[in-house]
This record gives sequence, C-alpha cells and structure tokens, in this order.
Amino acid sequence: MALTSIYSTQGIHTKHVEIPFSSSPPQVHDISYTNKSNTPESPDFSDSTLLEDQQQQQLSDLIRLFSNVFSTNPGRTNKIQHHIDIQPGNKSRNSAPYRYSPARRQIIESNLSEMLQE
Repeated sequence: MALTSIYSTQGIHTKHVEIPFSSSPPQVHDISYTNKSNTPESPDFSDSTLLEDQQQQQLSDLIRLFSNVFSTNPGRTNKIQHHIDIQPGNKSRNSAPYRYSPARRQIIESNLSEMLQE
C-alpha cells in the first residue's frame, strides 16, 4: 500500500498507511545526488536515552539500508525548495543570532568554512 492524500472542498484529508519494512535495497531512480564513495557510517546511538536498544538497532539498519542517499559532505541542495506563507500585512521577524559557547562556535565556524570551500 502507499500513502494517499485526498483533496476536497472542505479541506485536505490525509490517510496514513503503514508501509512494511523491506530487507531488499531501495530502488532509487534519480541518483544524481548520491555519493556512494563517501557513504557515512551509521551513528552510534549508545548514549541516547530516548531510544531503546531495539529502536537503536532498527534505526541503524534503516540508515545503513538507505546509506546511498546520505553524503558525508555538508552543503546546500537544490533538490528541495520551500516557501513560508505569512498572513497578509505581516512582516517577517528579524532576530539576533543565537548565542553559542566558544567550543560550539568553533565547530560551527569550521563547518561553515568547509562548506564555503567546496
């Protein structure tokens, strides 16, 4: 079964259908964005208090199964675009940058410089 959406004049009605987990590799038709040479390793969830052991294993298996859609190189993409609608007459808010500790700021700056070099 697949996820289906039904549009009506009264609003959007969505029917959610559970898709069974398949052990076969996914069939990806547009692989122009994948980078198989830099497949990331599955993250270590052992420090997570939010996930039980079985959930950690399921998530690791899922990440490994779909590893061909992940990249180790951070950066921008043009594959997805979005638009935020605001009420007419309202302006978007300008906010000050978030404050970070010096250690976290250094990590952010190194990631930004790495993305800018690519």
